[in-house]
Amino acid sequence: MQLFTTYLLSSLLLALFFVVAASGSEPDKGSSANCKSPSFQKAVAFEKAHDHRQAVETLNELLKRSPDNIEARTLRKKLYVDVVSRDRQSSVTNGTIGNPREQIFIDPKQAAVLAVEDLELLVKVTPSERLLWHELSYLKLPMNEEEHVAMCTRALNAGADPVVFLTERAGHFEKLGKTKEAFNDYGKAIEKAAPTYRKQYAYEQRANAFIRQKDFNAALADYDAACKKAGNQGYDLSIGRAFCLEMLGHHNEALSICNRLLKADAPYRFTILMIRRHVFEQLGKVDLANQDRAEMKHACNKHDLSLDIQFPADWFRKDP
Repeated sequence: MQLFTTYLLSSLLLALFFVVAASGSEPDKGSSANCKSPSFQKAVAFEKAHDHRQAVETLNELLKRSPDNIEARTLRKKLYVDVVSRDRQSSVTNGTIGNPREQIFIDPKQAAVLAVEDLELLVKVTPSERLLWHELSYLKLPMNEEEHVAMCTRALNAGADPVVFLTERAGHFEKLGKTKEAFNDYGKAIEKAAPTYRKQYAYEQRANAFIRQKDFNAALADYDAACKKAGNQGYDLSIGRAFCLEMLGHHNEALSICNRLLKADAPYRFTILMIRRHVFEQLGKVDLANQDRAEMKHACNKHDLSLDIQFPADWFRKDP
């Protein structure tokens, strides 16, 4: 009896040992399990502590055991991309690279190659994630326009956001002088966009393209359509409409929009003042045009480059 009891106790202790051992092992399968993996949590801790070298080394070991761990691969990709970004940023900031604790722990060129390898796997799993495609393009820079078109086409074929990548591809087609292909893509983007701000975005991008082609009637029609689809009229849409109206000779309508924007203290003040200055000149109101010219000198040294509208080069005056 005592022998049986000893045997039973030994069996229970042995079973308990395996349970504890199993609970402490790496749960490598399943998305939710991956997030709870001790190794993954350790890598996250290293990343938060800005010890990117240790974070990557921990992730490398985890991915050897579990190559399908999407969370681990995504985090490792992020760390590699950070290296490339900081290196490229340093070239335009005299070597200043953000937080000094964030080490460039690997050669940036090698980091770019390794990040691309991770991204190539990730886009197969989540091809609709547009950020992944943009990161892939970023890492492969410099690319010529044909390569950009090919990347957009690849993203579209994989099921990525059609509105985003059709409009992007259209822009690259424009730069290649392929106007027919460009406007074909803009039209497809409008067709595929849901009737929300995405429809507004698609119309606005085509309107901007029409301005580049100096087709101001078509541009104005698209700006009007964008306003209807959006249910509101953003500052950039209003500026585009005012510009088209001014170019088409509808000076009073253009002036009304400019006055409203300036009263609302809208951004892009320099550009709005320039449009209104053109309007005053066309209306023969030289004194008011000169007032806007003087105010432009205080508003900004040049027109706001963040505005997505590319005005014809011959439209700008040499002064102020």
